[in-house]
Amino acid sequence: MTGYLVPEFGDTPLKEIDADRIREMTDRLDQIPAPLNPKSKFNGITRPVLIVLMMILRQAAREGIIPAAPNVSIPRQESVRYDADHDESEDVITPIQVEALYEAVRA
Repeated sequence: MTGYLVPEFGDTPLKEIDADRIREMTDRLDQIPAPLNPKSKFNGITRPVLIVLMMILRQAAREGIIPAAPNVSIPRQESVRYDADHDESEDVITPIQVEALYEAVRA
C-alpha cells in the first residue's frame, strides 16, 4: 500500500486526511486501468487501498490521535474479468498448472 498511500499523503498529518482528501485519492486510483482488463470499470486497487487507509485512521481514532475517522464508504468488491478477446497463451499459468501445483504442495 505504500505505493499508493505514501505518494498520496506523504508526511501529511493524520488530522488533515479528511473525506475530501480521501475522495480525491479514490478518484485518482479509480483512473488506474485494471491489469487483466484495461476496459473494466473496476481495477482491484482502490478498495484494498481504502481498506488499509481506513484501518489506519480508525486505529488513530481509537488511540486518540484524531477525534474520529472520516465517514468514507468502501466500494463493494467487483471481479475483474478478461476481455472477450483474451488470449489464454498470454496467461502466466493455466488452471491445470495451478491444480498440479496445489497437488504438489499438498503432498
